[in-house]
Amino acid sequence: MLDAAGWVVCGTMTNLFAIRGGRWMTPRVDRCGVAGTMRASILDAAAAAGHACIEIDLSRADVEAADELFLTNAVVGAWPVRHLGGIPGGPPRAVRLVQDWIRALS
Repeated sequence: MLDAAGWVVCGTMTNLFAIRGGRWMTPRVDRCGVAGTMRASILDAAAAAGHACIEIDLSRADVEAADELFLTNAVVGAWPVRHLGGIPGGPPRAVRLVQDWIRALS
């Protein structure tokens, strides 16, 4: 989903995380979107594990160029984005790490 300015904000009922070149990113949600509880937990866990995740304005091109994308919410945890517009996603390495963090929270 995009905001009025065209920045990527989230998925339907999910927060988005993108990884490119080892850089962890998630869309800013200060103008719209929901700063979900799972998003907050993942930001904390990522920082504790040495994967600083920045909150940033993400364009569609940024999302399309990501090495890995995953979606999160409090109900399902984290899922990898396997295809985006017919383009296969990268190997789900980071999302597996995130899923381990979520299991540890339970």
